[in-house]
Amino acid sequence: MGMLRTFSVSILITLAFTCLSSATAVAQRDAAAEAFDSPIRLESRPFDAGPTIACSLALPPNAALFGTDKIQGTSDFVTNELFSPFRVFRYDQQCALVSSWATQSAAGVTSTGIAISATGTDYWNVDFANAVIVEYSLGSGVPTGRSVPLPTGLLVIGPIIVDDHQPGEVLCMEDIALDVVACVDVIAGGPPLCSIAMGGTFGNGLSDAVFPDDCSGKTLLASSGTITEGQVARVGQFDCAGTDPACTQRWDLTPAGSTFVNGIAEFASTTPAGRSLMAIDNVTSTVLRLDDPSDLRSCQGGDPDMQILFVNGSSGDTNFRVDVAVANTLSVGVQRPPAGNGRFVHHMNVGEPRRTTVTPLLDLGDACFSFQSGSAVVVENNVGKTNVIGASNYFGTSIPDPGKAPTFLGSLSQPQIDVVNLSAGAMFTHQIVAKNAASSSARGASLSNAVLMTMR
Repeated sequence: MGMLRTFSVSILITLAFTCLSSATAVAQRDAAAEAFDSPIRLESRPFDAGPTIACSLALPPNAALFGTDKIQGTSDFVTNELFSPFRVFRYDQQCALVSSWATQSAAGVTSTGIAISATGTDYWNVDFANAVIVEYSLGSGVPTGRSVPLPTGLLVIGPIIVDDHQPGEVLCMEDIALDVVACVDVIAGGPPLCSIAMGGTFGNGLSDAVFPDDCSGKTLLASSGTITEGQVARVGQFDCAGTDPACTQRWDLTPAGSTFVNGIAEFASTTPAGRSLMAIDNVTSTVLRLDDPSDLRSCQGGDPDMQILFVNGSSGDTNFRVDVAVANTLSVGVQRPPAGNGRFVHHMNVGEPRRTTVTPLLDLGDACFSFQSGSAVVVENNVGKTNVIGASNYFGTSIPDPGKAPTFLGSLSQPQIDVVNLSAGAMFTHQIVAKNAASSSARGASLSNAVLMTMR
């Protein structure tokens, strides 16, 4: 079995060889020592370099794992075995094994991929030898009677996933030889809804995206790596419309140390708050949980009473996001902290915070974007220090400085929304630094909450 497993994996690797280049994320550091009045200079605190391994689960060493998925409405996951006896392992978010069973009547030589059905009580398995995807009952492995023929023209189907963000039951599958993802409507039938050329190699993992809005509404994740890297190195976010160039590296898999990840499942974690990823290491038959605190969550300011920023009267949902319809109105309000004097600087930057933008601002904490980088497209500043933190401007046009808080920002109080600069689909991050006598910083200022505004 070990020789067969090794040989089969080698075949899959060989079939999957193509190239994909990727930029390396480099963390920025902010040294805005002159941003606020204080004679004291303090060093920036260490910056989080990326995901870490939170836990691991060693499964039987002879289990060649391929694919994983989260069970809706639970904190559990399932992982599939590539070869007979086609065991399925169920485990929880803490990497503890819950149960296992064998998929019954799996007639193929291999059983690649696993995806929880839209019902949440069954799962799909790929029987590639018989060109079909078969549904089985969760917990028993008994066939339910449903099956889906594989689209023609595909060579080696690897991971599969049901896109829970789509209506009905849309099943997506990845050809690891052609490096193509095809999605089909299980209920309506018909030809593939789309076929996405991933343009990489080692494409052996698919997952639902936890936060589609982070990447222009892209709902799926796929793992990849280059021949030079020699391993699955990253996870990018995409959908039937293709990839978002800014989201080709949503996850850095190098901390996992795995040379052959054969399955991924992203989920929203609460401890720590952010995203987590189950990654299946085929070489060692191990499940690894990676934690990557959300970039937006990691820059919410640390001082109490600093939830002072509101977009259309809201500080956002549980993910700090506010949707704004371009057909409606816009207002951005600033409250005064209890120990504040009304002085503040507001920055609005394009996009969501990423590891490359979240920046330590001295001893104030991590800002979502650097306050001295000049990247803000809107600045409302009544603090001064314009040579460091920017003069008040709206997309490059000079505007009057705002009044002291509490106030509404003049440039972002729009009875009719500026659809040229604030077009539908655009995303912007708002954040403030305000004077605060109760600040934990020696500089007497605090970072506010951050709000991600998505135009609809």
